[in-house]
Amino acid sequence: MGDIIGNREFHCRQFIESWYYDLNNQSDMLFKLTNSYRLLIGGADDFNKIALSKKKDVKNALNRAVELGEIIDEVIKSIDRSKCVILNYNVLKAEALEKILGTIVAEEVAHIIEKNGVIKEL
Repeated sequence: MGDIIGNREFHCRQFIESWYYDLNNQSDMLFKLTNSYRLLIGGADDFNKIALSKKKDVKNALNRAVELGEIIDEVIKSIDRSKCVILNYNVLKAEALEKILGTIVAEEVAHIIEKNGVIKEL
């Protein structure tokens, strides 16, 4: 039984580590996108301050910033969904661990009683 539990735990751990890696990548991407967004807004502001710039150029720069802002919103939603799933996983893992430990302790106590007939002080 221990091998099966250990094997499941190993695969679960690999899955969560992979997920954590993806979540870190998303966070890194969010950081980079946010910096790009700031640069786009700054560029639009610069266009706006230049007397020779056309309104069309300023509008296009702002549209690019808006499009990137929508992508940033989607990345944030994705991170939020991942966060909720990982938190649920942690709760389920804690509950499963309590059950497993309870079973293991009960089995060890039963083994000691069977072997010695009584429970010895630890």
